[in-house]
Amino acid sequence: MFFSRDSELERRIEAANEYQRQTSAAFPLLHDPIEDDETIAPIIKAAYTKADAEIDSKIRMGRCHSIWTLVKIILKKEHNITWYSPREMNPGVRFD
Repeated sequence: MFFSRDSELERRIEAANEYQRQTSAAFPLLHDPIEDDETIAPIIKAAYTKADAEIDSKIRMGRCHSIWTLVKIILKKEHNITWYSPREMNPGVRFD
């Protein structure tokens, strides 16, 4: 079966690979390059805070996926920002 990723995601993974892997060999996970934009970073941080408050803190395993899904929704609905989660930016990496 053939799976294709969205071209914007591919572009962001390539961009992240170019500079993030070089600057952070100790922590090789990629993050969406828009997180490094000083105008967008605070918006993403606020979306994380909002999502974290809405997801039950008793949930441990898999909680990150719920938060990332909610962050993605908040950013798109409230700010028209397309953001890719760590899971999307790091295909093949398993997150709990």
